[in-house]
Amino acid sequence: EFDMSEWKKCKLGVDLNCSFLSGFAFKSQDYGKEGIPIIKIGNIQGKRVFTNLSSDYFPSRLINSKIIDFLLQNGDVLIAMTGQGSVGRVGKLLLKEGENALLNQRVGKFLCDEISLNKEYLFYVLTTDLYQDYLFSAGTGSGQPNLSPEVILETEISAPPYKNQKAIASILSSLDGKIDLLHHQNQTLEAM
Repeated sequence: EFDMSEWKKCKLGVDLNCSFLSGFAFKSQDYGKEGIPIIKIGNIQGKRVFTNLSSDYFPSRLINSKIIDFLLQNGDVLIAMTGQGSVGRVGKLLLKEGENALLNQRVGKFLCDEISLNKEYLFYVLTTDLYQDYLFSAGTGSGQPNLSPEVILETEISAPPYKNQKAIASILSSLDGKIDLLHHQNQTLEAM
């Protein structure tokens, strides 16, 4: 049971110590057909980010100290920072065991301190219709809408204390797991 009086309207940056990493501007001449998949805006689909949608790879041998900061982890929460119809789209990166991925320019990664803000909780808040609409309309610019890290970190969300954020995220995650399982079972039954 949650005491709603403990919930506060908080800005991601100032109030919740969330920071943000914008992706690296990889040079297209460095792309290959194998190596580490480069996560682009098109990889963010339906609240998920998949590497198998990537057609561009960065050769592992070219990884250097400048690029290493842009290696992604499973479960990272990413946002499309540009694009008509895609700006503001948020998704969680799903990597297989031992798989890596790299963050491309115009895709951003949320960095949560796990003291004030839980990454899973943030993911569930930002993927609600309310926040997807807000982030989409916050994209500015003529022709190609853009979201700056500053605008993203100014976003206000309702946040309970950290332990409650974790509990809420855990319940939603377990429901997501059950839904995925039912989808999988349905596909199996249809195939039979």
